[in-house]
Amino acid sequence: MSTTDQQLNKLSSQMESLLSKRDSEHAILKNDIEYVKLEQVKIREELHGIRVILDDKYVTQKEFSPVRNLVYGLVGTMLMGVIGSVMALVLK
Repeated sequence: MSTTDQQLNKLSSQMESLLSKRDSEHAILKNDIEYVKLEQVKIREELHGIRVILDDKYVTQKEFSPVRNLVYGLVGTMLMGVIGSVMALVLK
């Protein structure tokens, strides 16, 4: 065999090795992509569940502001009464 044939055989075997490696890496990447897609679906389902829970159990700032204003008003009125009573006792 000539050196050219030997070099061709060597290059051919290297090329087949690289192609085999590429195919195995391609299969691994394909599996990884499928795994990521499945995980993405799970995450979307979990987020949907969280949104449902948040909508059912919690109120928004807009919905809460009238209640907050009412409570602050009542607490302020009671504190004014207490402070007025204490001042009346002190000045008496």
